[in-house]
Amino acid sequence: MKKLILATIVMAGLGLSSCQKEGCTDLDAVNLDEKAKDDDGSCIYAGTQIFWYGEETALFLYNNGVTSLTFYLNGNVVGSTNAEIYRTVEPSCGDELGTVVVDKDLGSFKTQAYTLSVKAQDNTEIWNTTVNFNANSCNTLELTVD
Repeated sequence: MKKLILATIVMAGLGLSSCQKEGCTDLDAVNLDEKAKDDDGSCIYAGTQIFWYGEETALFLYNNGVTSLTFYLNGNVVGSTNAEIYRTVEPSCGDELGTVVVDKDLGSFKTQAYTLSVKAQDNTEIWNTTVNFNANSCNTLELTVD
């Protein structure tokens, strides 16, 4: 009888431990599993960056014969715009008129750095800098001229 009770207790204990669901528990992840109790390392992340410039920069571009801009991240084209289009105020996420918006899949990393290069229609590089994409965030970067 004691063996039967012990076996029942052991089986009940195994049953309880198997009820703990594994999955992604990080609130910043795109694949958050709200039912998961234990993080299994499967989290994946994404971030957004909004590139924009104001009137002063647009005038500089115009005065230097720049009519269009192409945006590259790590050498890959991610967007383009007419150089005359500018913002009078910093954009917010969802208010993206007059901007170049880039969404990046960050994989299993919460932050990824990319090289941003912006070139004029004749392939002249206007800007070159490093930008960070952060998990579950939308950041803006104003491009200015000195």
